[in-house]
Amino acid sequence: MRKRFYRAPFHRRILPWVFIIIFFAMAPAVVFYTAGYRYNPKKGVIERNGTLIVDSIPKGASITLNGSVVPERSPVTLQNVAPGTYTIRVTSPGYSIWEKTLDVRPERVTFANHIHLWKTSGPVFLVPEHVRGIRASPSGRYLAALAGDATSSLLIFDLSNDTAEFLPFSSTVATSQRVELTWNDAETAVLVRELPGSAYLAERKGSVQKLPDGFYRWDGGTLIGALEGEMLMYSVSNGDIRRTPLPNDVIDEQNGFRLFRRNGGTVLGEVRTPDRVFELPSGNWHFAGRISGYPFVTDGNRWLGIDVEENTREGLSFFSDDAPDILQKSGETFVITRTGGELWLTIIGRSSELLVRKSQAITGAVWHRLGEQNFYSTQAAVQALDIDSRNGRYETRLASFDEIDGMTKARNVLYIAGVRDGQRGIYRLDVE
Repeated sequence: MRKRFYRAPFHRRILPWVFIIIFFAMAPAVVFYTAGYRYNPKKGVIERNGTLIVDSIPKGASITLNGSVVPERSPVTLQNVAPGTYTIRVTSPGYSIWEKTLDVRPERVTFANHIHLWKTSGPVFLVPEHVRGIRASPSGRYLAALAGDATSSLLIFDLSNDTAEFLPFSSTVATSQRVELTWNDAETAVLVRELPGSAYLAERKGSVQKLPDGFYRWDGGTLIGALEGEMLMYSVSNGDIRRTPLPNDVIDEQNGFRLFRRNGGTVLGEVRTPDRVFELPSGNWHFAGRISGYPFVTDGNRWLGIDVEENTREGLSFFSDDAPDILQKSGETFVITRTGGELWLTIIGRSSELLVRKSQAITGAVWHRLGEQNFYSTQAAVQALDIDSRNGRYETRLASFDEIDGMTKARNVLYIAGVRDGQRGIYRLDVE
């Protein structure tokens, strides 16, 4: 009897081969996909994805990419993001919106991790007084400002209990003059300087006295004055006064450096090496302190620093309508200055860069505590400015005013002297 062998149907015989062919066809695609490669239809090529990191203050903010909602909230690391240009929008209830366009590149990490959203609660009226030259004390407990239309007193406002004290001047400070207010480290006294003009010392628990003609600055708790032919040192804590005669042709001295008159100009030199000098531009120069090893001099508008350790006599200079705001970060010194309608960033020892240029005068500029943003005021608005320059620096309008005379920062709160809705005085602006 002939044996008959079973023969499977054709579709059953071909099916394993189909799976084998599909496997070998799909395996490379799966491997490339899991490795982060994607087909870019715009470029017509296969390329590897990038990573986008988004972080914000406050945390827990909502994120959209090109209008599509991201399920996660900040902070988040988005992997396998197709290369391209993305409009990133970060929002949180009660805070300002942050939006910027950034590029995500293949096999690269794009950071959007210094996002700061600001409170939108608006300014709060604090003191009904016409003031100028507003300045916070080092700890942020006190505000000082020249008060009154005729500027006949100094306002000291204690932010810890919202009390104000007025210290009368023996003479009226000219309202047409620029003024500069600086506190001593102990917050017991304020130096008031007209630029150019007279200088006054206001002791918080005392009175205001006009100082002899000269150029004055603080050295900790000691008031230093460069007078004609002598240096004056006054200790606020104990009232001690010392006078030291200056050699002929010496204008000012500070920490082993001197300013000399020479050949009709001014030169800077060290006491220990009098033959090694640095010639200064024409101007009425005096010492203004030492920043990151640079002795700085100023004539009230210009600030000039010289690296005395460099044989090349490297120097840096900038204009400023007020004492610059200085931030120490990651071993470097960042200086923010304003002149007219321009806001400048200077990194000591590296570079200077124009941040913004406005048609209105900039009336105040201060750093945010983290150094990734700064605040500045024009005559009509308070702005927050991101330092990150990728695709333009992002600005946020924090408040609008009829008029702004000045701005300062105390304990992460902004205080603005100006007019809002017809009401003149000092306003408090909580931004975080």
